[in-house]
Order: sequence, then structure tokens, then C-alpha cells
Amino acid sequence: MHVEDLLRLESLDLTLLWGEPPLLAREISGVTATDLEEPGRFLQRGEIVLSGLVWWSAADEEATADRFVAALRSAGAAALLAGEETHGRVPEVLVDACRRHGIALLSVPVHTSFRAITDTVYLRQWGDLSRRPAASSYALPENVRGELSRLLADGADPTTLLTRAVAHLGTPPCYVLSATGRTIARTPTARALSAAEASRQLASALRVDPEASPYGQWFLHLPGAVEVPPRMLHEIAEVFAQYRQGALRREAVAQAPARELLALIEAERSAAAPLAAALRACGLPERGPYTVMVMATGAEESTEADALREVLRHLADHRFVTARLAGGAGRRR
Repeated sequence: MHVEDLLRLESLDLTLLWGEPPLLAREISGVTATDLEEPGRFLQRGEIVLSGLVWWSAADEEATADRFVAALRSAGAAALLAGEETHGRVPEVLVDACRRHGIALLSVPVHTSFRAITDTVYLRQWGDLSRRPAASSYALPENVRGELSRLLADGADPTTLLTRAVAHLGTPPCYVLSATGRTIARTPTARALSAAEASRQLASALRVDPEASPYGQWFLHLPGAVEVPPRMLHEIAEVFAQYRQGALRREAVAQAPARELLALIEAERSAAAPLAAALRACGLPERGPYTVMVMATGAEESTEADALREVLRHLADHRFVTARLAGGAGRRR
């Protein structure tokens, strides 16, 4: 898929703000969403970069936009897709910076989500495993694609998915890692990694879901000398992107009993029976001790919540639930 292909899709309704024909002909290798002011170290060559421009304000000097775009150029980004929602438009200083550095710039209207763009790119290039026509070209063998689709539908765990995804390669060591080095899944041949050791591998790993926040991101890591076509890795990553979206939907459903539990705890007087039932509904023991954590969130509420949940998931032997207080602060138990 090329940058110009995105402009032809009426469903996305993107607008070209600047870009010469050779830039629009660049091939897209992937997608990264970021609002870091200097995102270069998180980018890979050929990616389109989605940014809501939260890092920019009208008071910023021209140098701020210039640093951002220079980082994209140094990383070999294919194009910048800038959202209009934060500022109502894409700032002219950003257009000028893209012109200076030779980065195609497309504006994303408020009614087009970054998720829609991400899905369009990955489904066009690597395809949804369960929806591609039989005549399409795949890297994964047909029997593997079919098995992975069935495993996803049956709710298989990440370790099973990963092991079956690389079984036809001889089941080499392979990992799915979180942004903080937590091992989400590993094949039977992969040795256990500490969080610190795994974190050092992320720079060479493949992002599973470019739309995820920095702390909610997953990575596919295949160490060693096994030669695997990049397209095959992307198809495996797409499997885990689908798995992760399902996990997020399940977490959203689990918020309801957690909110009920908080309401009971905050009440001046709570009957023992309803409180015990609420604890059971959340998967918590009826008797403590419990550790209560309260977090005040700022502008990046979802990122901060992902960060706290990721920290808690490192405590493998502890159960926890999350919910928001009526007043707005996030509370974790």
C-alpha cells in the first residue's frame, strides 16, 4: 500500500496538505500513532505516523514543529497524518516544516478515527485472517491461518496462539512482550526473560497494535537466526492485534462490577452481604488484607490508566480490579 492510496479512500476523507508525487508513491510498511514531541526512537522506516498534535500549541515556536518533522525524516517515515480535532486545523508551521524536510502531510478530519486508518492499512496489506478471499497472497500457510482463526474464535490464550503461529517454522523461540518487558506469551523453546532483559529487546521487536498507548502496546519478538519473511511476522502480529482488542472489550465489561464495588465502599454504611457479593463478582477474596491505590489522572487519562494497569500486571500473584470514582479519579484495588 502507498501513501496516495489513502487519499483515494472516500471512507477516510483525508486531505493532502503537502506532498510531491514521489513522496505520495512511498510504500507504507506500518503505522505508528504518537503524540511525543520527539518520537524518532519509536519509529520504523516506511511507517506512516498518526499524531493528534497534542504536543503542539499556538504558543510554540516554529522550532517545535521542525524538531518533530525532522525526527520523522531521520526515521524514514513515509508520511505524517495529522489530526484536526485538537486545534481545529493543522497548523501552518507544521505544513512548512513538512515542506522543508520532504515529508508528505495529510490532514485527518474529526470524524475519521486513527483506528480506522490503522485498520485500513493493515487489512489492505496483510489482511484479516478470516476475511481474505482464497486467491489472495499470504505468507502464512493456509492451514495455519485457518487454525489461528479458529483459536481466536474459541478464546485461546496468547501462549497457545503464539506456539501454533510458529509451529510450521519448527517452533523457534518467540515472545509477545508488553511495553514494560512483561512476558505475555512465549513458545516452549523460549527461555524466560526478566522484565529488564525483555525491555532491551523491544527496539528490534514488531509492534502488535500501533494504535495502543505507549504503556498498552504489545510487541512480537523473534530472536535468533531464524529467517522469517517480514510479511509473515506482520500476519502473526495481526492475530495478536485481534486478540488484544478482544481482551480490551472483556476488560470494559469487567468495569461494571468494579464500579458497583466502589459505590458500596464509598457509601457511609454498607451491608456485609452486598459487599461480599460485590467482591466475589470482581474475583477478589471476601476478606483482606487489601491494598488501595488512588490515582489522579490528567489530560492523558487513558495513557496514565494503562501505565498503572501495566505496573499491576507485573504482580502475577496478586488479583486486582480497576474502576473510576464518580468524581473522576481512577482507583485501583
